[in-house]
Order: sequence, then C-alpha cells, then structure tokens
Amino acid sequence: MPTSPFDDSELAAAMAAAGVVYSPGSGRRTLDQLAPLLAAEGIDLDNLPADADLDVVNAALARANERHNLELMTAVGVVRDQALAVLREIAEAVADGRDDVAHDLIAAIEPDPEGDDQAAVSHVIGVGLGLLDTWFTERQPAMPAVRAPRWTKPGRGAATDILAVARKGRAFAANDGLIRRYRGFTVLEGTVLAVAGAVQAVAAQTGTTVVDAAAALLIDDAARAALPPRTGRPATPASFRGTGLRAADRAVLAEFTAWLQVQDEIAAPTPELEAGMFQQLLMLARSHDIDPLAASGIDPIIDLVLDAEEHAGTEVTDSALLALDDYVAFRLDTLDDTAPWEEAQRSLQQLGDGHSPVEAVTAEIDASRALPESERFAALASTRIISAIPALLAWVGEGRRTTVRGSVRRADIPEIAAMLGIETGARVHTVWNLPAVGAWWAALEDSEIVVIGNERVLPGPAAVDGSARTRSFDDLEKIAVSFITHLILADLVTGEPVPDAAKSGDAFAALMRAISTEVPDVRTPTARTTQTLDGMEQVGILQRTANGRLEVPAPLRATVATALTVTLAFVDRYTDD
Repeated sequence: MPTSPFDDSELAAAMAAAGVVYSPGSGRRTLDQLAPLLAAEGIDLDNLPADADLDVVNAALARANERHNLELMTAVGVVRDQALAVLREIAEAVADGRDDVAHDLIAAIEPDPEGDDQAAVSHVIGVGLGLLDTWFTERQPAMPAVRAPRWTKPGRGAATDILAVARKGRAFAANDGLIRRYRGFTVLEGTVLAVAGAVQAVAAQTGTTVVDAAAALLIDDAARAALPPRTGRPATPASFRGTGLRAADRAVLAEFTAWLQVQDEIAAPTPELEAGMFQQLLMLARSHDIDPLAASGIDPIIDLVLDAEEHAGTEVTDSALLALDDYVAFRLDTLDDTAPWEEAQRSLQQLGDGHSPVEAVTAEIDASRALPESERFAALASTRIISAIPALLAWVGEGRRTTVRGSVRRADIPEIAAMLGIETGARVHTVWNLPAVGAWWAALEDSEIVVIGNERVLPGPAAVDGSARTRSFDDLEKIAVSFITHLILADLVTGEPVPDAAKSGDAFAALMRAISTEVPDVRTPTARTTQTLDGMEQVGILQRTANGRLEVPAPLRATVATALTVTLAFVDRYTDD
C-alpha cells in the first residue's frame, strides 16, 4: 500500500482534474477506444518510438479524448428518437408525481446497450443537455424561469447546476465538469430532471398540459409509436439489514401500520409495503445502537440511510427516507410533546427543499472557483505552508541530514516547526508528533520542492528561489492539496491503519462545516480531528470568526474541496483493498 496518495498515478491525475473516479481496467478500455482516433494522427501508444515528443502525444490524446466524448454523447436517427422518448416519459412521470416510475425509467437506461437502435446513458445526457442549450438560447418566446423538480439531493443538485449553465447555452460543453463533480448516474438524473422542469415550465407558460408540451418539445406520439421496443431492466434494489426488534419497537410498528391505513396519502403504494420498509429501518437503527423511538435517533438514522445509498441504491434510499418522513408525521400526530419531533421533521425536509447542506457547500465551492485566480493565488501565498518555503530552503541550503526514513531529525524539529509558527513540546520525538509539520514536510517532497534520499534532504527541481511569485497558481494549489491530504491521513506514514477520523467522515464533516455554515454540527470532533483542524488553523487554511467558529476563507474553499476529494478517493481505495 502506498504511504502517500500521490504515489498513485491515477489519484495524482484525478487531483489535477479536481475529481476522482476509480474503476479498475477503465484506463485500458478507454485507450483501446481512443486507439483508432490516435491512429488517424499517426500515433500508436503501444509502439511509441523512444524519441517520441510527449507534448505532441499528450496534445493528440487530448484531441482524441474530446472527439471520443463527443461521439459518445451525439445521438442520431433512431437512437436520438429513443433518447427523446425516454426524456418525454420521465418528464411526464415526474410531472404526475409518479417518482417510482421515473426511477425505474432512469434505472433502465443502460450505459452500453445491446443493439444499434438503443439510447445509452451518454446519449440521453447528450441529447438532454443539447436541448436545454437550444431552448434557453434560441426558443421564442424566451424560456420562462425553470426550477429542478423535487428529487433526491444529488440529482436535484446536478439539475440545478445544469440549468445554471444551460441558461448561458453551455450545458453540453460543461459535461466533463459535471461528470467530475458528480457521478455519471447523478449527471443522468440531473439532466432528465432539468428537462422535466423545463417541460413543466413551458406547459405553464403556454397554458397546455405537460403531455402536450413534452410532445412539442421532445417527440410526438406518432414518432414515439414507430420506435423499436427498448431493452434494459431496472436493477433489483438491495435491502437494508439489521438485528431483531424489541417489544417496544413491535408495538410502535403496529401503531404506525394502523396509522398508515387511515391516511389519505402515504409514501408507499400500500401500508404493508411502507410498514415493511419501516421495520427494516427499526432493525438497522438497533444494529447501530440507535434508539429509533426517540426523536434524537432520526438524524443518525438519516446518516445510516444516506451512507447505504451506494450499496442499496437510490430507489431504496428514497423509499427509506420517505417512510421515515411518514413515521415522523405519525409521531407528531400521536404524541403530546412534539417539539423534538418538529426538529426531526426539519432535518428530513432539509433533504429535499432545494436548500440542502450539500447544495450549500457546492454553491460555496463554485463561488470560490469563480473568484479571480489572482485572489485565490494571493490567499494560498499567504498561508504559512507557502510563505515559509523560502525559510525552509534556506535551512536546507546545499543539503541537510535526515533520519534513516527521510524525516526531520529530532534536533531539527523545533526549527522547522517554528517556520510554521508551531511550538514544540517536550514529548515531540518525531515530526509526526506534530501532524501539521509532518504533512508540510511530505507535501514539499510531493511537490519536488525538496528531494529526500540516502539520509539527506536537498533542494528539489521545483525549488527555484522558494517564493510564491515564481510559481503558478496550480503549483501552490498542489502543495496545499498535498498538505491537507497528508494531514488527514497522517497515521498512514507510520504504517498505522487509516485514521478513524478519515474512515468515519469526522474530519470531512468538520471541514464541510468550515466551508458552509448550513452544514449542521451534529457531533463533537474527535481528538484526532481536533488536531487536524488545529494544524490547518495554525498554517492559515482555517481561520476563526468573531464567534469562535472555524471557517475556510472563501478563496481557499475550492482548494480544500479538491483535497477532500483526493483524500476520500485514497481512503476508498485503501479500505476496498
């Protein structure tokens, strides 16, 4: 296992792209698909000459990849009509409130369908994004205001972003960025939701039904009827697992079932189905020592459900949250003391009201990325991990001794720590007793500011004169991303397991709260996370507000988000292995 995430070439590339997607073997498959396009430029990656110009090869790869992506998203003929038909059916289902049908239709779209007359995921995304660009820039009368329909958080967040760029006619061009920010399936959800919202808005504007608007904007009944049958089947959703119920749980389950049977509207098709889902939630909660009968247990149950989404599937997750929402309504309807349950209801409403913490964080990150690069550069340059580089290089001189493992010698630790404004104590035996100092040392090596070997540290090829003005914004951001990643994963350098703070998401949650005030503070940080936050505050990546709250300065928020993406990918790969 690598001790640095930047020893892994895939993760280093992902960091440079500000997004991480790991799929074993996908790189080879992609290169195979690019081979004909590269061959047209006279390049064979499997037989490159020894004197090949890598700049020329990389430029050809970039052009080939762009053409490849365009081909994947461009649908013509019957495939385009299939994509239009899918978009219409989903738009009509969403407008009717038949979310279960819409989920099934989305799940049935295959990434690589059999037959040349079937629309793939990439085709539906490409057609949808292209239509949105056209509608917003060319349609007469002009498009009315469009809002993403109510949906799960990630899908609605993607739809909101897509509508924002579509208004400028740039949704299709923004696809690569959307894929980096969200998973491919979430971009598909966001695309069909944005189209559905646009169809509803046009129907309201023209005084027609959604069916008529969808027929006019997408595909009419005659053309749809002439299409060949679609293949693809929704995947069978997984279920949650847990331990047995207590007598009190069974009693509440019976009361909740009886309550469901007299309601005019419930989340599931039948009371029995919803009661079955709620029973699974009760068992899940008990298996994690959570009391599902107390209002204080609702937020932890929400976290468990959301954490299970990757394995259980979006449809199961949504059903679970809707059942939980009905359960809270049942408690409000039948208990005298409703105050704590009103708070629980607000937590659930926050998931789908369009103002979720995730969307708030995304908005802060987007706002940070939109700042002038000069402002972001200045913010990075003012942090101590950048401003102290000249002092570190002056200390290194023509070379210094290190420990056998290439770390700072114990006698030198106070001097190095002082460069970051960090005081050392009597019990500092290694540089990693001060994680911020150890993370800085590792980041400088990652960035080739210094090179370490044979128990010596020397100026690296990227040392220059050490000042920020001689470096690009990308240079400074890589140092900062490396520093944050090493700081969160500090235990790995000593061969310890991935720190609990990283595995539990404690450090991630704390930093998300530092990016946006809308992220709730639901737990007390562990000692390990507190040490991580202290280190980031000491070097200037975090700062305290007047009320004592830690926050990431606006120009640094996108950089911190990139670091969290890289760190999370490394943790996922390590724990999967």
